[in-house]
Amino acid sequence: MIKTIPLLFTDTYVKRIQKAIEFNNVETGKIYYHPTPTTIIEKTIDISSKNPLCGVNSVPKGKQNWGERWVEAYLINKAKNNGWKLDLAGKKCRFLASQFTFRRHPEWKGTKHVDLLLYDEKNRNLVVLELKADSESFPTALRELRTYIEELKRLFIEDEDEKGGALKAYNLESVKDVIGYIVYPRTENDSPIEEKNFPKYEPFGLMEYIKPWGNNFDRVRKSGKDMEINLTCRKPGKTIEVRH
Repeated sequence: MIKTIPLLFTDTYVKRIQKAIEFNNVETGKIYYHPTPTTIIEKTIDISSKNPLCGVNSVPKGKQNWGERWVEAYLINKAKNNGWKLDLAGKKCRFLASQFTFRRHPEWKGTKHVDLLLYDEKNRNLVVLELKADSESFPTALRELRTYIEELKRLFIEDEDEKGGALKAYNLESVKDVIGYIVYPRTENDSPIEEKNFPKYEPFGLMEYIKPWGNNFDRVRKSGKDMEINLTCRKPGKTIEVRH
């Protein structure tokens, strides 16, 4: 593979990721330390906040999907309260990162990032959670997941210049594969996706939850800390062959 983009896992970035992990391990408040190649950002993970996952004391820019942000903050809190482990519909994973951002590729439009990056310690697989507001976003999710998985395989498995730093940053022994899931909500009155439609979403898995706020997200700001969601694995994810 011809390298056309700068190294992501530089020594400086690896050290910054490790430092952010240290901060997150000792932080007792509703703060998540998010490492980037240039700095560490303090983000709020208070799920009763009107702006979850925004920088502390910052004003959000542009249009945001607060439903997706709330679920992401909820899952970060859940992991934090369980020693940075998540049990997702029976799949036990170690939390690695929120909003894991890639170096921009010349052929990409804009910057790309993974909503939640986890590690299945039993099978030594990376697990990508792509959060979507509704099933109408699935075609976009399928395209995004394929790109994310291809790039994560390059960084953690294939690229000799990258994978040493990638594994060191997150203290991983090895990565064998990358599995992707679309995480999506439905209201109590919605019908679940029929199994006959599962082939549309190959090879990615589907995790579903009931929206705790129905159609009124403002409720989250008032009682978000008391809400709970449970993920149901409707369709397991599979390995994906990436061809270069």
